[in-house]
Amino acid sequence: MTEMEKYTQAWNKYKRNEQIGKWLLILFVPILYFVIRPLYIQYESNYLLYGYMVLWILLAYVFYRDNQTFICPRCGEFFHRKFDKDDFIFRSAMLLITQRREQQKINYSKCLHCGLPKWSTDSNAKSAT
Repeated sequence: MTEMEKYTQAWNKYKRNEQIGKWLLILFVPILYFVIRPLYIQYESNYLLYGYMVLWILLAYVFYRDNQTFICPRCGEFFHRKFDKDDFIFRSAMLLITQRREQQKINYSKCLHCGLPKWSTDSNAKSAT
């Protein structure tokens, strides 16, 4: 597999997960109203409603979390996060509030480590340094 194919495959996965997560959020209320509500009325059970809501929100979370932990095809570090993969669990737990403040200022159009532009398939793209 060439380097360009590797980049293209990574960006396609990123775009697919982004679109699935978006559609999960958009379709949450219509499916709740047109599918789950009639079933709720027929079976008179709150468990169906609660199960749907929990499952749907977990699915959306999984796809958005996958994009937030997207690995840069060039440097192998997190694309959107400045700390390393090795201390991800510790740092994400300890710096959750601080990191969210910092993320509001971040430009997501390039990798925070190597400067690879988003959607780039060129390994020689201009880097941050």
